[in-house]
Amino acid sequence: MKEILKRLNWKIILVHFIATWLFIHSFYILSYLHDIEFTEFIMKNKNETPVFEKIPFDTKRMSNFFMITGVSKFIGLLVAFIISLSISIYRKWFWLNSVLVLIIAFVFFKLDLLFWDYLKIIFRFIGGFMPNIILDFLVDGLVLLFLGLLVFFSKKSTQLINSEKNI
Repeated sequence: MKEILKRLNWKIILVHFIATWLFIHSFYILSYLHDIEFTEFIMKNKNETPVFEKIPFDTKRMSNFFMITGVSKFIGLLVAFIISLSISIYRKWFWLNSVLVLIIAFVFFKLDLLFWDYLKIIFRFIGGFMPNIILDFLVDGLVLLFLGLLVFFSKKSTQLINSEKNI
């Protein structure tokens, strides 16, 4: 048990958690692109509670939209876990670090402790300058995906994880 605890690296867990957070929200933002009409309707009416009879979409389409956007976060979590695990195996880091990132991110995700409601103002800022909603969501999602990949694969992250001194 002591050997397992010695092999855990809090720097890997922290860096990979940040990248996982970026992946979760990247996939979430990009999932809005699967039904642009409904996304535009939501964005136009986000400050109002629409009367059900006036919604121009059927319930099947609405439930499909909300199911896909809900599942997208979980898919982002799984993709990030696969990348994290692959990097850990490739660099000969302890694989349990990636599993802990998965567990921590999943628990935070289920308890809604990822603070997306507060941080989306920052991460959705760039797309706000785009001329249409497709580019808005595409740019924001791809920026988050790029940042996640950068955190996973940058030399600075690897140097930080491999460094002997603590932050």
